[in-house]
Amino acid sequence: MILANVFFFVCLDEATEINDYQGFPFNTQNTSFSYLRGIFKYSGKLVCSPLVVPQKMHRILLAVVALVLLDLTACLSRNDVPPAPESTPDKKQIFEHANKLGAAHNELQIEGYIRRNDLDSMQIDGRGMYYKVWGTPIGPRPKEGIQVAIAYTAEMLDGTPCDEADTIAPLEVILGKRKQTVGLEELLLHVAPGQEAIGIVPPHLAYGVAGRGNEIPPNTSIVYHITWLRYTKQ
Repeated sequence: MILANVFFFVCLDEATEINDYQGFPFNTQNTSFSYLRGIFKYSGKLVCSPLVVPQKMHRILLAVVALVLLDLTACLSRNDVPPAPESTPDKKQIFEHANKLGAAHNELQIEGYIRRNDLDSMQIDGRGMYYKVWGTPIGPRPKEGIQVAIAYTAEMLDGTPCDEADTIAPLEVILGKRKQTVGLEELLLHVAPGQEAIGIVPPHLAYGVAGRGNEIPPNTSIVYHITWLRYTKQ
């Protein structure tokens, strides 16, 4: 096909008469002929026409055929064809992988904070929050729907303060309303009046990937210290 396209296709003018090819000396001793399928239009019909190739040209063309076939064989035998690309992961897979890496990084940071502050006796809940409660309770632990007032401080793992409230101007929280971080409200469910607590809240229970303005960067764990709690409405 390659040689036919390069050397042998003959474009015949539509006005060419088919009789021009009649009587051509196809069987002479001095001329050898090679037939290819040349297609041209004549009177609305498709006609096959022979192409005359002299003997010397015939040998040259055979040599060219051999060279082209050798070149094609060499190209096909090379191993420089690049491998097929691996399937590209979709956005969901990329997001899940990034979340796993982020969670592992946050876990290492939290474990480092626990070691530095000798908090090895902390418990961990099912959502990844570490907490420790101490003191003598003077009432039951609150439940969702209960309103409490608390004094507390909040800081990042590097010690940078980010929130606080004291007993004079406590923070009032209705548990379950989610007007505070999820981690803070879940921590308060473990603390009864008369007790204190510390909770290390991972980013997904704090301010997540958004952070809080210029105060708290994205993917930041928060450490809450609860120093006082009382019921305001039950």
